[in-house]
Amino acid sequence: MQRGIVAILCTFIFGLFLIAGCKKDNGNNNEVVEVPFTEYLLGGTSCQWKNLSYDKAIIVINNKEKLENYLDFSECSYPEVDFSKHSLLLVSGSVEDGGISGITKKLQRLSTNEYELEVELVINPAKQEKEWVLALIIEKLNEESSFKLTVTTSYEEPEYPMNIPFTEYSLNVKCNWTNLAYDNTVIIINSEEEMNQNVKCKWDSYDEIDFSKHSLLLMSGKTDFGIMKITVTDLQQLSEDEYELNMEILLSDVAAPEEWDVALIIEKVRRDSNFKLNVTEYHPTVVPFEEYYMYCGQEIYGGHPCWKNLYYDNDSTEYTSAGILSVINSNEDLENHLICPEDYPSIDFSRHTLLLASGFNNGGGSKILYIGFFKYNSNQYALGVRTAEVMQQDGGLFIIAILVPKIEDKKSVTFKRLY
Repeated sequence: MQRGIVAILCTFIFGLFLIAGCKKDNGNNNEVVEVPFTEYLLGGTSCQWKNLSYDKAIIVINNKEKLENYLDFSECSYPEVDFSKHSLLLVSGSVEDGGISGITKKLQRLSTNEYELEVELVINPAKQEKEWVLALIIEKLNEESSFKLTVTTSYEEPEYPMNIPFTEYSLNVKCNWTNLAYDNTVIIINSEEEMNQNVKCKWDSYDEIDFSKHSLLLMSGKTDFGIMKITVTDLQQLSEDEYELNMEILLSDVAAPEEWDVALIIEKVRRDSNFKLNVTEYHPTVVPFEEYYMYCGQEIYGGHPCWKNLYYDNDSTEYTSAGILSVINSNEDLENHLICPEDYPSIDFSRHTLLLASGFNNGGGSKILYIGFFKYNSNQYALGVRTAEVMQQDGGLFIIAILVPKIEDKKSVTFKRLY
C-alpha cells in the first residue's frame, strides 16, 4: 500500500517538473510589459523626413543605411543612433478632418517577440496639421519581432481666442514683393505658384516655404513719417475662420512718407480665412545727443575722420540693410575703431555711450540730411539716419558718431535708414 502511494507521489511530482519545463522552453511570455522608448527628434524646421507613405505601417530600422533612406540630408545633419544597442520604430499617418493638436503613445510587449504600439491622436477643428510622424528608439529587436499598431482619435474643442505662433519671413536682397496695394490688407499665399505671382527676383531666388504645412501672410501699408521699427505683437484666432493680427510701427519725427511690407509664416490656413489687421503707429521719445567729431591731425590722413574697423565688430555691431552700428562703452572699444588712438577727445563712459554708424549709398557720394535718436518701450532705442547722394567720388560712404546717455545693453539699439 505504502509503495503505491509513493509511486503516485513520484508520478505527480515528475509531472510538475515536466509542465514547468514545457513553460520554460516554450519561449512565450504572456505577461504584458510596457516598453520604454526615447523619441527620435530631427530638430529644426529645415530637417525633414522623406519617402514616407503615411499609411500607418510600422517600419523597423536596425541600421544606419536603412535610416538614411528616410532622411533628407539637403538642409541639415541628424542625431546618430547606436544600432548596436537600439532599434528605431518609424510610423506615419494622416487625418481627414481638423488638424492634430497632440499625440500620446504607448508601447507594450505582449509576448517575447510580439509588440503593440498604441497611438492616440488629439484632433482640434482649428488646427491644420494633417500628417503625423513618430520615431521611437528602443532596445535592440531580433528578427522575429512583430508589431501591432492601434490608432485611436479623440477630439477637443478649441478655446478662442488662441494665440497663433508665427515666424517672420524676409526676401533675399535681389528679390522684391510685387502687386502690393499698401492699404493694410492681408494676402494669403498657399502655394509655390501663388508665391511666384507675388515675388520678382533678379539674380537670386527666395527661400523656399513648405506650403503643404504652412501659409504665408503678406501685409503692406504706408505711413506719413519715416519708419524706425515694425513689430508684430501678436496673431490671434478668434473663431474657426476669423483671425486678428496686431502690429506696432515706431515712427521718426521726419515727415517723409514711407511704404512698408511684412511677411509671416504660419501653420496652414484655408484661403477663405478672414484676417483683420490692426496697425498702431506711435512716435517715440526724442533723446538729445551730441555729435562726436574725430579727425586726425596728421597730414598723412588728409584731415579725414580717422575711423577704422567700420565694417565688423563681433561684440557690438548690428548688421542691417541700413549699414553697420557699433555701440561703444569703453576706451578700449573706442581705440579699436581709431587710426590715431593717441589723440582723440576724451569720453566719460560712466555717463555716455558712443554710437558709431556707417553705410553706403548706391552711387556717388553721401550727404547726411538727418540724424535722430529715440527711446521706446522701457529700454529700447533707435538711431535714424537720412542721407542723400551727391556728386562726389567717395564711394557713397557715410560715417556718423554721436554721444548719447549711457546704454548698458548693446543689443537694445536699432539702426534704421530713412529714405
